[in-house]
Amino acid sequence: MSPCKFGDLGKAASDLLGKDFGVGKNTVELKTKAPDSVTFTTNGTHKFAGAADASVQAECKPLAGLLVKGKIDTAGVTSTTIESDGHAMKGLKLILSAGTPPLDKSGLLASASGGVGVFKPPPG
Repeated sequence: MSPCKFGDLGKAASDLLGKDFGVGKNTVELKTKAPDSVTFTTNGTHKFAGAADASVQAECKPLAGLLVKGKIDTAGVTSTTIESDGHAMKGLKLILSAGTPPLDKSGLLASASGGVGVFKPPPG
């Protein structure tokens, strides 16, 4: 067997560090809370063979029993959810959700839904 060429000596290490093997993805999630009780969550994902995706979500409780969530991602898709526990009637939960299509699609709404649920409020 002949000795390997000088250029091949570091090839295995170079391939390990420099080639894109596509074995997974890198993800990051950051959460922070503002003084006015608004919670921000930022998510990011980078696939080794593709582009990066990210989203930002804000969540707040402007009134007791009312939860508002808003989210936008890198495709331009926005979604909003409003949940009300016991505002319309004690023991009644109302949920409204809406979302917009991606930037490359036309239309005002991609989805809209609503729901009503009955729950037993905690005693007191």
